Amino acid sequence: MNGEKIPYDSKEMRSMVSYLNYISEGIEEGADIPWRMQNKMEEVPKPDLARGEEV
Repeated sequence: MNGEKIPYDSKEMRSMVSYLNYISEGIEEGADIPWRMQNKMEEVPKPDLARGEEV
């Protein structure tokens, strides 16, 4: 996530793979997922440095 490769046999990699498997349960390969691609780039707020610093 920070530009460094995660070792294949690491706890972090196992965790990521486990999560991906979990969210894929019951979904057939190539299936149309109704919630996929629902976000539109027009709805993404413009970056605001002052607001970001506040948050």
